[in-house]
Parts: sequence; C-alpha cells; structure tokens
Amino acid sequence: MSNRGPHLPHRSLVQPAALASPAPGPPSELVGKLLAAWVSYSHSGVGAAAGIDRMPTALHGWSYAQTDPELKAALRAGLRGFRERCVPLIKQWQTDGVVPATADPDALAQLILSIWLGFVAQRSLTGDADVQAHTDALAALTTAQPKHPGTNATFPRSARLS
Repeated sequence: MSNRGPHLPHRSLVQPAALASPAPGPPSELVGKLLAAWVSYSHSGVGAAAGIDRMPTALHGWSYAQTDPELKAALRAGLRGFRERCVPLIKQWQTDGVVPATADPDALAQLILSIWLGFVAQRSLTGDADVQAHTDALAALTTAQPKHPGTNATFPRSARLS
C-alpha cells in the first residue's frame, strides 16, 4: 500500500471475472455482474476496514487522481483496459445477434464503463443505487423497440479525452 493518497480500485474491479467469461450473457446480465462485483468488493474489508463501504473512497480516489499525474495515468490506463476487455464480448454479442452489427464496439464499451462508474457515484452520493434495478432497467432499454425508427441523433465526437 502506498502513502501517496487514495488507492486505485482493486485489480479484481478493473479486471473482473465477468469480463473473462466465455458466455457473458446479454448486456444487462453482464452489467449486473459488474455492479455486483463492485458492491461485493466495497464491503469486503477486513480488520480496520471491516464494515466500511469503499465506494465513497473510490470517488475520493478518482478526485485525488486529477491532482497526481502518476496516479491519474495509472487510473486512466486501468479504466481504458477495462473498456478494451469489453470489446471482445461486445463483438460476440454482435455475432450472436444480441447487439446490432452496426454498433460501434468501442462506443458500447464506453457506455458499459459509464454505467459502472456512474453506479458507484450514484450509490455513494444518494445511497440508493440498486444492482437489480440497474440490471432490469438496462434489459428494458435494450429490448425496447422504437416507435419511430430512423430518428437517432448523431453527436460530435469532439468531447473525447486526450
């Protein structure tokens, strides 16, 4: 452990077993597994850390990383690695017809990471983010059929991080 400030998420969080699964299930099931892994890890402390929810600590660590170039680079690399490990699963979903073949796997990986990070922020800030609610809501969104096909908006890609 370092004396330099907040720590990065545990390796099991940025390399969760759900991403290594040969059959991850549909997107909502994978996201549910990822969120459940966060909740499990956040309450897995022993000794002095027993009973402490680590999710608020993660928020603090993410904030602190913005002031420490080395920590920021390590956090950024871990999160980008998480997205990269999502891409083969997304491509498998495309092959299986679960996700449209025209969908950009990198964009979907960004969305999965956003859900994962947003869950931690929401749960830490409001205290009421629920894994099953997220899983069910994502399943509802991904199985819904638009009333007016072809009305998808396109947004500029100018908001990317360097």
